[in-house]
Amino acid sequence: MKLFRFSPASAGVAVVTAAALTFTAQVGVPFEASAQTDPTFRMVLQPGSDESSVIVSWRTKGPADKEVLEITGPEGTQTFDAQEKDAGAVAYVSNNATATGLKENTEYTYRVGSDEGGWSAEETFNTGSFGEDWRFITVADAQIGVDTDIKGQTDQWNTTIKNATADYPDANMIWSLGDQVEGWGSTVAQYDGFFSAPAIRNYPTNAIPGNHETYPSDLAMKHYDEHFINPNQDSDLRNFYFERNNVLFIGLDTNAHSEADIDRHAEFLRKTIENRGAFNDWVIVGMHHSFFSQGTHYTDTDVTVLREKLAPVMSDLDVDVVLSGHDHIYTRTHLMDGLTPVETPGKRGDVLDPNDGEVLYITTSSAGGGKFYDFQGEDGKKYPNARMENMDPALVHDSTAFWRQDYDEDYMVVDVTGETLTFRTYNANNPYLVDKVTINNNDRAIPEPREEEPTTPAPATTTEVVTTVVPTTITTTETKEVPTTVTTTLPAEKTTKVITTTVPTTEVKTETKDVPTTITSTVKEPAPAEVETKVVPTTVTSTVKEPGTTKVETTVVPTTVTSTVKGDGGTKVITKEVPTTLTSTVVVPGGTRTETKVVPTTITSTVAGKPQEPSEQKPRPSEEPSKERMSCEEISSGSSGSSAHSSESSSDEDCMSSRGGVIGFLLGAISALVVTGGAAALAPNSPLRDNIQHMLNSIFGIYIRLF
Repeated sequence: MKLFRFSPASAGVAVVTAAALTFTAQVGVPFEASAQTDPTFRMVLQPGSDESSVIVSWRTKGPADKEVLEITGPEGTQTFDAQEKDAGAVAYVSNNATATGLKENTEYTYRVGSDEGGWSAEETFNTGSFGEDWRFITVADAQIGVDTDIKGQTDQWNTTIKNATADYPDANMIWSLGDQVEGWGSTVAQYDGFFSAPAIRNYPTNAIPGNHETYPSDLAMKHYDEHFINPNQDSDLRNFYFERNNVLFIGLDTNAHSEADIDRHAEFLRKTIENRGAFNDWVIVGMHHSFFSQGTHYTDTDVTVLREKLAPVMSDLDVDVVLSGHDHIYTRTHLMDGLTPVETPGKRGDVLDPNDGEVLYITTSSAGGGKFYDFQGEDGKKYPNARMENMDPALVHDSTAFWRQDYDEDYMVVDVTGETLTFRTYNANNPYLVDKVTINNNDRAIPEPREEEPTTPAPATTTEVVTTVVPTTITTTETKEVPTTVTTTLPAEKTTKVITTTVPTTEVKTETKDVPTTITSTVKEPAPAEVETKVVPTTVTSTVKEPGTTKVETTVVPTTVTSTVKGDGGTKVITKEVPTTLTSTVVVPGGTRTETKVVPTTITSTVAGKPQEPSEQKPRPSEEPSKERMSCEEISSGSSGSSAHSSESSSDEDCMSSRGGVIGFLLGAISALVVTGGAAALAPNSPLRDNIQHMLNSIFGIYIRLF
């Protein structure tokens, strides 16, 4: 067990770790007590290779044999053996186990540990839907430990993830896009802060490595490697993939950005998408470094080379969306064809119709709030407190469609259907909608089982009937009785008497011959894309069977597909004429003839145009329970995404009146503070100074948020 492998190098690490813990205590940040006392700690539930499996990893203080994952559901209790993951961390032993064969929409209870080493507390999770309609939560840059403020960022990280899962309790997964910790300082205490969030034990949570996981040196990645067990991970790069329902998720370790590394990223993307992409409705790539954003990292050398080399690959492979962090400022691109933007409206509520090779990039802001980056313009300068509505368009990158820096922690929820992906980004501390964008699907999945792993899967372009004649052996057994003579000799006085009797005996005659058997295989193509109104060709195949022959006739007839959308955000009514098979049998000389033909049948379905919001969302402090509340300024500027708090009848006059009232309130509050506190309260040594300064900052924050 690694805990007892000791060397001068590990001794040095131990000294550094002890020093870091001492430093942490000195700055007033308590070390997580559970890490020292509980038999297991830092337990996290993670997604498995598909929706029917989960991975659980946990730490123990010392070696314990026969560590297991024990999981209980309606079918009873199952036990899965654990294995140790040793990447070099000396402060703990890391264990992980994978549970498979989970059922859809089922609640499970689990615990980890052993009789020898002790057991964790029980946790629960629900597998959720295995269908094409579901949702997941995305966050980035919890980055616990910025400026040694482990406690403050731990509290905010807990608030962000708590509010996200409270707002969307039916989410199936959490995806963290890197920089879980700061790295510099007390790394162990920082990881304790990240793993203190209860939600990551109830929602499968996958984490991508960020650049801060590598600080203070690449050796720090041992903590990441022992905590996060990524399915289908590359052998020596931390690239990986997993599938959930109808989405292929690909994680890239963009810390590796040499020319050789980028070539390997491209090859991993190509291989994974060629093998698995066609069996999923969507391909979503996650990575820490953002190719396109309005933050200060946009011009970094590593980001520039990654963007120039890999953005064309994303388009070549028809990736749908790329999600990133790193820049701590929300940015959404136009659809990007490689490095070239395809102009889109660029407002909240956009609905996009990408063509092949057009990719959407979204950069999210910080979930931990340790730091935010100002808007950086095309001129390379930073613009604090900048607003998109007031910024000179010439300073915005050509790739950017929408951006926002409100210096507030964010989370994003992604609603998935077979037809659309909808991304909603919210402030973590209030129900303010930062942005909403939807993309329509132009390439549905092939309905193939995942058990088959073809090397080069591709959609069929036609419906083909293949008929093959193979020999089948038929054995016939004929039984009949034949006479058999049996002679018996009996002694009788001095003579021999012979008695002959005939008895039946079965004779078996076997004849074997080969006769033709017809085997028919049908290759199905994906359903045609649904558009407003379109006539598409449908192949109709008729098979006529006559004695000794098979005749296949194929014709093409038009099928009408009509899609109607009613109302903004209302219901979607889809009417389609779909093929129905009619089969008739005709008696002909020497046998029968079967005729099959396809006729259109109309099917109408109604689909909700907007994913259902939480039915009973609790208002957060000083906020109304609205999920899509917009400021008055944004309504008057024509932004979409209105709610009950942003009536369509709002006028410019109402806006100005409301804004004037807010200004009056703010000025009055500031005046009251100055008068009440007095100049003495603002003196450097005054005990009231911090409280008044905090209130002034809050008021200024409200002003910046609204204006």
